[in-house]
Amino acid sequence: MSKIRMLIVVPISLALFITLVFVPGVNSRPFRLEKLPDKGKNWGCITCHNKPQGGGALNSFGSDYQALALPVGDVYTKDLGKKDSDKDGFSNDEEFNAKPPTKPWDSKSQPPNKPNAVEFNRKRTKFWASLKRKVFFNRLR
Repeated sequence: MSKIRMLIVVPISLALFITLVFVPGVNSRPFRLEKLPDKGKNWGCITCHNKPQGGGALNSFGSDYQALALPVGDVYTKDLGKKDSDKDGFSNDEEFNAKPPTKPWDSKSQPPNKPNAVEFNRKRTKFWASLKRKVFFNRLR
């Protein structure tokens, strides 16, 4: 083998060997994305992990998935759907089903148009008050 060829082949072979042996492999679990309501199409691995490429630390939704879904056969459960992983006042199901879908691990990402309970009660009270006034005044006639 010529010197030039040796100078090219040996370093490339050595680099390839080191990469294969010493760089940890990605332990991806794409099958788990299929178990989510959106099948992982909206956000991929970051749905459960802190990094978009997956692996490593879990975000709040990933921690809840690990605690609630893995023990019962690695399935998205009703309990996980009812839970509010990011503590923003919306259940995970509400976030996955929102139009457009919002991130169940990010409290800044919230579905639009959730009725405000105070506003709803105010409208309900106004409605009943107006109805009572109408009934009362109709009786006086």
